[in-house]
Amino acid sequence: MKRTLVILCFIAQCLNISAAPRTRVYQRIPFTLNNFSTDGCSAYPDGYPNTSENEWLHCCIAHDLSYWMGGTYDEKVLADAELSQCVSEATNEYHGPMMEFGVYIGGNPNLPTTWRWGYGWNKLISYGPLKLDQLEDVKDSIDSFLIALAGQENYLNQDQLDYLMLKFENKRNILFHGSEN
Repeated sequence: MKRTLVILCFIAQCLNISAAPRTRVYQRIPFTLNNFSTDGCSAYPDGYPNTSENEWLHCCIAHDLSYWMGGTYDEKVLADAELSQCVSEATNEYHGPMMEFGVYIGGNPNLPTTWRWGYGWNKLISYGPLKLDQLEDVKDSIDSFLIALAGQENYLNQDQLDYLMLKFENKRNILFHGSEN
């Protein structure tokens, strides 16, 4: 009997079980926005195999800018349509809609992937307008796009860089002034 009690006490101590009820303390983790980052076209090639042109990489980076910050479902649909148009212009009319379908399926904000809608936030964020404090975080962090873009100069040509700068300026104008150029 004494041996059984000693074994039970040992097991209880190992499992950290006590007779007193525990109070769990939950800490609210605030939403924080990470600096902009891009993995290009995520799980898809950045260009045709056996070329160094990265023909549609710029389309994916521009798309990532929208996905990084997140927002409403309509904003996601618009970002996906812009990706489709850009890829179609860089390749052919069939390629863009194929990629648009892929991001429609794989870009769900509730998937714990690194390419989901709103991936820049430290926690999953669903569709919806960004709150005022979140918009301020985006405004404060959006210049990190330029830093990430500087690292792509070896992979993009000047036209692709110009396209990305235009997208950046449009996104900035929308955030700061409420309208595009």
